[in-house]
Amino acid sequence: MPVKETKITGLYVGSNFVDLMQLERTSVGPRLVGFAREEIVEVNSHKGKDVPPNEEFEALKKSLVGDPILHNPNMVVQAIKRAIRKSNLKVKEIIVNLPLESAMVRYFQIPLIPEPEWRRAIKFEAKRHIPFAIEEVFFDFQVVPREEEKRMEVMFTAVQKREVEKIVSVLAQMDLKVLALEPISSCVSRILQLNNQINPAQSTVVINIVGDSASVNILKNNIFYLVRDIKIASETAPEEEEKSPYANLLNEIKFSFNYYEKKLKQEKIDKIILCSDGEIDSQLLERFKEDFKIKIELGEVTKRILNAEGLVPGFCFAAGLALRGLVKSNLEANLWQQEEIIRKVALEKENFVKTLVAEGMLAILILGGVFFITDAQVRTAREELDKIKKQVPEVSAEIRSLSFTQLESKKKDIKAEKIALGRIMDKRIFLTKKLNEFNKVLPDNLWLKMLSWSRNPHRLDLKGGAFLGDRQQETESVTQMFSNIRKNAVLREGFKKDPKIGTIGEGREGKYRITNFDIKME
Repeated sequence: MPVKETKITGLYVGSNFVDLMQLERTSVGPRLVGFAREEIVEVNSHKGKDVPPNEEFEALKKSLVGDPILHNPNMVVQAIKRAIRKSNLKVKEIIVNLPLESAMVRYFQIPLIPEPEWRRAIKFEAKRHIPFAIEEVFFDFQVVPREEEKRMEVMFTAVQKREVEKIVSVLAQMDLKVLALEPISSCVSRILQLNNQINPAQSTVVINIVGDSASVNILKNNIFYLVRDIKIASETAPEEEEKSPYANLLNEIKFSFNYYEKKLKQEKIDKIILCSDGEIDSQLLERFKEDFKIKIELGEVTKRILNAEGLVPGFCFAAGLALRGLVKSNLEANLWQQEEIIRKVALEKENFVKTLVAEGMLAILILGGVFFITDAQVRTAREELDKIKKQVPEVSAEIRSLSFTQLESKKKDIKAEKIALGRIMDKRIFLTKKLNEFNKVLPDNLWLKMLSWSRNPHRLDLKGGAFLGDRQQETESVTQMFSNIRKNAVLREGFKKDPKIGTIGEGREGKYRITNFDIKME
């Protein structure tokens, strides 16, 4: 969902800090309205205990396992509340980050296809690149078409739905509405692009450090070609960590450089930019300069934001979040807009399906006129019944005057009329029962467009349409409905063969693309 407000609030939740920042759009650029930082574990809350506050504070910080917003939400909620009070900001809607290791950012290529087919094709290809079922994640993507090479470069971003729902529910406890939920790589690229620290024509490495983890992002031409999450300290070689606490990080970064240069682009790295929510160790900075022999920069915050002189580089993540909607970035990803889109599409789909169902029902009623008693026929039948009732005495008198042979003849005539009437009623009852059952198995997003019935032998042909906004989902819905028909004893009664599904193909209903289907029962 595009962010159009003049004031944007970014909420960064790291492993140790909660940063809150609000920026305002002005004619000369973004302006800082206010900011605050709070420790997730509050030092003052441990005063008066037997264990010294600083020692207990450090012990509690080490006990935090995983991302605090997912595993220690109560602490995060309290830290956010303190930050809001401290900043004196009015906060209702926020842009918030995904935990560093939750976001999955993948690069892949697919053949060049028309834009209306992008989402379906990318969704299909992405299944090969993520460790979860595509139905279990929210995803977003950016595409760079290469028409001369007849291919497309895709930056695909995904996160598990359960993690998104957990984050949004935690923030909802404070009546905070999430406008966008994005990976740290996206929000950092926004502040770096604003500062002109990223040249799209050059291969740039952005290293984001959060707590004991880091994310290596290699980008060029507004595409993340490689994104890797790395533990700063090695879990398998502690002896190396004693010599240098950054040995594992540096080795993994070198591996990433080698992969990028040899397997992906065969281009040299031009620049490294270091970003962190804390102060970057001078020893790490020196090691980077010694090991890589290329330009090393720190991510800046105050360069292009008005009134931001008091901000330290550690606020780069919060600043990048608050800039969403104020400045344009080609590397944006929103893992929460899926819910907004789904609600919007669902409303449009509901209105559209209601219209189509109404038209479909009208068509069925017209066709049903061939099989069912109309209002005029009902009135005629009632008049005939009243007439028969009035003639009962006359008929009784007539019967008493008939001979045995005449009575037998009369009996045969009545029996023939009864059989003929029974056939008519059986036909109507047969179809009525079937249509009642079809109403039970027919999903809301499917409708019947044509019904054809013949008696000798029994044969029922159905044609319909489906609209879900996604071809694959429509096909699955039709297939599921057909499976339900095959299992329904009432629908199958009177037919000798198993139901058969005919073609499932694409069609149009006005300006909408739909899926058509036909089913035969005989």
